[in-house]
Amino acid sequence: MLKKHLLFLFLLFWFSQNSVLGQVIWPGDVNNNGVVNGVDLLYWGQAYGTTGPVRADSSAEWMAMSAAPNWVQSFPNGLNYSFVDCNGDGVVDEEDFDDAIEENYGLTHGRISGDGFANAAVGSNAPALRLETATPIVGPNAMVDISLSIDDPNMALQGFYGMALSLKYNTAPLAGDDGLDFDLNENSWLNRDGSFVEDLFVDNKGGGEAMLAVSRTNQQPVMVQNEELGRFSVVIEDIVILKEIDTLRIEIDSVLIISDGFKVVPVQPTSIEIIVAKDPNSVITTNNESILGKAHLPRTKIYPNPAYKTFYIQSDIPIHQVEVYSVTGQMVDFYIQQNSPTLYYIQLSTNQPTGILWIRIRSDKLAITRKLLYQSD
Repeated sequence: MLKKHLLFLFLLFWFSQNSVLGQVIWPGDVNNNGVVNGVDLLYWGQAYGTTGPVRADSSAEWMAMSAAPNWVQSFPNGLNYSFVDCNGDGVVDEEDFDDAIEENYGLTHGRISGDGFANAAVGSNAPALRLETATPIVGPNAMVDISLSIDDPNMALQGFYGMALSLKYNTAPLAGDDGLDFDLNENSWLNRDGSFVEDLFVDNKGGGEAMLAVSRTNQQPVMVQNEELGRFSVVIEDIVILKEIDTLRIEIDSVLIISDGFKVVPVQPTSIEIIVAKDPNSVITTNNESILGKAHLPRTKIYPNPAYKTFYIQSDIPIHQVEVYSVTGQMVDFYIQQNSPTLYYIQLSTNQPTGILWIRIRSDKLAITRKLLYQSD
């Protein structure tokens, strides 16, 4: 009787030190939902640097591995940190990311469940993603940069730790098999304190889908700032086949943002449209729709072009706002003076370097974008 009692206690102890009888780990599928993708990076970033029991099968190969005894730490959803130790060596570090999450990205096993994306309603008071470009109208063979940032005026994100988002885009206006690229701003609010930040961007070989994930790794969240987090870039086809005008649409359709304590904060997704035309100067936008054809254009002229320090805008439509952008998307300082109801004098700052500028002219119902070659000397 005593032997049976001792055996029962031993088995109870063994079960308590392991996850679930028969539980297996697929290296890279950190959240154990059946697929390796960018969301797994968020779990890895939260657990980075922690240690626990070594797994018997110390490998990151894509196969079912026997689960190690439970680690001390678990995520709020109950998932044990042992799943983050992808190679089973008892520590969560860069090797788990390089050898498992990156190497096994896109692989699946069993039945796939959701990743927990949390989109807020568009137009709500929740934080919102923002995509912006200084070149909303481009021609063939253009390189387009699109800035990614987060608006959080109500400070719902008390502490930002990581983000994963999926994107969709139409491929017709793009060059060859090229898709999107992404570069994290190395001096953004996310990593300005010098902390280690990991990012992962995977484009489906230009197939119209991509996923981006970024995460801090020191268990210390940061406050969101109204600054660029990073930039997407894309190359437009050199010939827009059979079309005078086309539209490149990039849509962030799902987003998951993690804050302090691995809390999920709903965030509004977003999208952006860029007009692609054989002749960008023949395109205007009105009421968010594109119009092609010189006959539709108001008489708006920018001269001289190229310009040296100053130039003029002449238009037969009332102008309410003028914006000047560099090719990198930075707003350029300038002085504007209305010389007559149809003529405006523009003087740029003295330190503006030589290069291409984009001039956006707005009225109450119309926005026109023009390219200007500026010469500083």
